[in-house]
Amino acid sequence: VLYESELEDQVSLKSIPLHERKLKVCIYMAKNHPLARKGNVTLADIKNEPIGILKKDCSLDFEKRMNGFFEMSGIKPPGVYQEYASRRDLEIGLMAGRCVTCVYETMFVDEENRLFSNEIASGDFSSRIVIFWKDEKMDTKARSLADVLKEKLKRYS
Repeated sequence: VLYESELEDQVSLKSIPLHERKLKVCIYMAKNHPLARKGNVTLADIKNEPIGILKKDCSLDFEKRMNGFFEMSGIKPPGVYQEYASRRDLEIGLMAGRCVTCVYETMFVDEENRLFSNEIASGDFSSRIVIFWKDEKMDTKARSLADVLKEKLKRYS
């Protein structure tokens, strides 16, 4: 189960979207971060901030997507990112004010009261959560799992 964007180039894989809505991209940071007071934070505002991303073994395309967010907004991507080994480590870094990040809106949905967020984009930046598999023998299991996960994801619709 991944964001569609992580494996969208893998045509040999079967996939089922777990919802039809494309997810928005949001900037996240600590509620007490100086930029959070501004309200409408943009990529231009965070370009000189330490930006947290997940390591490649946690997210196949995090750095690529982050660079794309900046490039599509006409801003030179940061040269260096702070890498985190897990979503929880990134969340702690955000809450401690050690970094800011841009991710899909569902990544920190349970931390709304502890993190500031501001939508920056939808459309080309967006993605869906999708279940992927390759082996035909897994079709029934994958479809059953997709049905269960679709029910769980309805709360985000």
